[in-house]
Amino acid sequence: MWPYFVLLLIICVCAFIDNGARDKLTQRRIKKTSIRKFVHILLAVFSGFRYKVGVDYDNYISTFTRDIGYSVNEPGFEFLINFLTKIGATPQMMFFIMAVVTQYFVYQTFKNSNKGFWLATIVYYCFSTFYIASFNGSRQYVAIAIAIWALKFVYERKYIQYFTSVIIAALC
Repeated sequence: MWPYFVLLLIICVCAFIDNGARDKLTQRRIKKTSIRKFVHILLAVFSGFRYKVGVDYDNYISTFTRDIGYSVNEPGFEFLINFLTKIGATPQMMFFIMAVVTQYFVYQTFKNSNKGFWLATIVYYCFSTFYIASFNGSRQYVAIAIAIWALKFVYERKYIQYFTSVIIAALC
């Protein structure tokens, strides 16, 4: 349990450092962006390199290794498994890629709300229905992250991009 607390401590320290850098110099903005990216990269690494964590962990392993009784219905996930199998990757790489994709879209969603970035990140991490739940239904959380990120297209009235993004999310 202590790794989760350490991760929370790192997030809080980064938020404190980031909020302390409020001047408008370019170097400070670069530092601010770097700290924010670092936190989401750390979340992706933490999620991607977990071992035997999550209710579906063994099911994902069985699906990856093509055990009898496990099949894939989503074309995007099927493509990922086929690609990783062809290059000789391990199932852990599958978890890592899904974690990176999920965190990329979560970061992209949060960075658009400058004033609420750290609050959104801390809520995302602390409430078990978000970050920790992504350990259980990795494919679903990739799709959710893409769909929520795509909401920006609704605000911009770019409905074709929105529906395209949602269709891509559905194929994950």
